Amino acid sequence: MTITPSTVPLSPVLASLSEVETIHQLAKILSRDRPTAKLVAENGEAIPIPESLHQLICQIVGLMAMDKAVAIAHFNHELFPHEAA
Repeated sequence: MTITPSTVPLSPVLASLSEVETIHQLAKILSRDRPTAKLVAENGEAIPIPESLHQLICQIVGLMAMDKAVAIAHFNHELFPHEAA
């Protein structure tokens, strides 16, 4: 599946009962000192997760572990004059 802004669902997501235990395990792992997290594909290819994405994953997992529904909102980043210079 190709991921584009139009294919990413933006509706709230709540962990199902069958996922709760796994979400809590992930929350424990992510609460430790920042490990070098990697995404591992089915073929074994491992890609390091960038810090910005790691922070987002921690926030999402933390909320879901508290039985909260999570939705993602995207924002267009505008450069301020001092950033463009």
